[in-house]
Parts: sequence; C-alpha cells; structure tokens
Amino acid sequence: MTNPDTVLVEKGLRSFRAAFPQVVLARDRIRKLIDYPWSGEEPTHLMLLGQPGTGKSTLLKWIAEQYPRVQHAERTEIPVLYASVPANCNIKKLAGELLRRMGSPFWNRGGEEERTDQLMVLLKQCKVRAVILDEVNHLVDRGQHKTHELIADWIKQLATEAKIPLILAGVPRSRGLLAANDQLADRFREEIELRPFGLETADRRKEFATVMRTFSRVLGAIEHVDLHSPSMLRILVFATNGRLRVIRDLLVAAVDLAAVGQGKSIGLKVLEQAFLERIFKGAKPEQNPFSKKFRRTPLIKAGEPFAPSSR
Repeated sequence: MTNPDTVLVEKGLRSFRAAFPQVVLARDRIRKLIDYPWSGEEPTHLMLLGQPGTGKSTLLKWIAEQYPRVQHAERTEIPVLYASVPANCNIKKLAGELLRRMGSPFWNRGGEEERTDQLMVLLKQCKVRAVILDEVNHLVDRGQHKTHELIADWIKQLATEAKIPLILAGVPRSRGLLAANDQLADRFREEIELRPFGLETADRRKEFATVMRTFSRVLGAIEHVDLHSPSMLRILVFATNGRLRVIRDLLVAAVDLAAVGQGKSIGLKVLEQAFLERIFKGAKPEQNPFSKKFRRTPLIKAGEPFAPSSR
C-alpha cells in the first residue's frame, strides 16, 4: 500500500461522521429549533450531553456550518453563533469569546457589563437565530457554588433578552450549571444525551455493528479483521469505551502500523500495538483488550483510560 493510499484512508477515518439514531435525533431536533420562527414566542432551549469523544462537538460544528454567514454592505448576518467555552471561564471572558466569534473588533474591551451590552446589540443586528455554547462543563469546573450561580444567572439573562434558542453542550456534569439556578433549569427542561456505543440491548448491538461495518468500508482494500463480528464488538467496547473519537484514533494508528508492517494488514497484533500507542501507553497485556492475556474487565480503575473523572 503506497503512502498516498494511507493518507486517503486516514482522511476518510478522521472525517467519518456516522448518522446513527441518537445523532440523527439530536441533529434534527436542533435544526428544528433553529429553523422555527420564534418571533413573539418564548423559545425552547436544549442541553446536549455526552462523554468526551461521543461526537457532540463534531455534530454541533457541522450544524453551524449548514447556516453560513451572509455578508451585507453594512453588517454580517450570522444565523447560528457557535462558541466553545474557554477553560477557567468567567462571565467577562465568555461574553468576550462570543463577541470574538462574531467578529467584533471590540471583543476584548470593557468589563462584564459593557461586553454583555455589546453582545445583546450584535445578536439582534446580526440576526442570530440560535447560540450554541459547547464545553459548558468548563463553567462548572471553575469556582464554587456562588460562581456557578452568577454564570447561570447570566446565561438566563442571555436566554431571556436574546429571545432565541440556546443550545448548551458538555459532559454530563454540565447539569451542575442548571442546578445552580432554578429559573435556568426551568428553561432547559429538554435534554438529549449522546451515549457511547454499547452491547446492552439488541438495538444497541445492531447500531454498533452498523457503525463498525461502515468503518470497514472506509478501510477499503486494507486487509483487516472483521470489525463488526460479535466477538470484536465486545473487544472494541473494552478498548474504546464505545467512544467514536477513540475508535477513530485506534483505527488511524492501525492503518499507520499496517503501512510499515510486513503483512500490510490490520490484525489483532496491529490493533494491540495501536492501542498501546494511541489509547493506553504503558498498558500491561492484561490491560490490553487485544491481548490474549486481557483480564476482560472495563478499564476504569485509577490510571486507566476510562477512569471516571474526579471532578
């Protein structure tokens, strides 16, 4: 397999976006909120949750791309404003980030009140129809309960005055933001959670097998193990925790290793090495799902790749 072939396959893997049921549900619901004419009505707001690597950001960025900006002589129309919440964020920093995303030359000027006033004006002038705030867990990770109350109150103010749908997205602990303000929680009663792939039910097994079958097609002519067999699906759940991004990283590493190996194919040995390189450096054989010595228990102990967050 030539290097250009490898690059082509890797690009296909990295750009992979599966339209599995839960993503379709979230996609269609968010687009419906954006497309609905909310004039004179209190808009519906939504929280999109999911563990890292389940495809939240990929989906939200794709949605924002479907509503491109329109440049007019005197202003820029921004149908959907997408922003990722910075780490260690406060209200002033968050308002500034939204202004920066809008292209304001004054995004870093003024205090909290001045930036908020500027934001409210521009949301109307630019005819923003929805605001998407990604990684809102950063708002929960910072400060104590009082800080969370202040930020939650600011988001409530944004929702009330802008009169457009807000979509908040983050990991499940983002719910803590709603817990800090009853009025905000009342506005975000609708929640969609993107779950990692799993094998708990027949439907879940079928969904996971369909996704892995699609990955097999992306691998094309590269010889590889049957990625959607029941036994391999069980191994992949252990190896990736069912997270789309981790599956993608594992397969990209496997393609790299196969390209330089003698067999030019992706077998269990190649996947075992790919797991060591991209998912769990230093894993012992009993911690590597592709090893015959694997202990067959989830990798959720301290120091393992899918250990629960301490926050």
